Amino acid sequence: MISLLKITCSSTSLKLTLKALKTVFTIIEVLAPIVLIVSLSMHFITLISNPEEKKTPKKLINSVLATVIIFFIPFLVNFILKLLGEEYAISSCWNNLKIMLSTFV
Repeated sequence: MISLLKITCSSTSLKLTLKALKTVFTIIEVLAPIVLIVSLSMHFITLISNPEEKKTPKKLINSVLATVIIFFIPFLVNFILKLLGEEYAISSCWNNLKIMLSTFV
């Protein structure tokens, strides 16, 4: 398994791709709650200014659900790849990314 890990994880393009993906996940984890707060504020302002609006509560629920789903995608990916452990090359590369990047020249 170690030779497979060295062969697969030694690829520069794989290291850069996994690093970029982890960076995107971190950005999602930070921005999703901010977008949710702004979206909720806008929907509540719309509800206060026009209480007879029928579509706003549905939009509010849809935006909350979409944001929560997007927020949990990085956690779900990390959880699944941690469960897979060292059995699959991509999960071992994902879990050992910090070690790989320290040896990256």
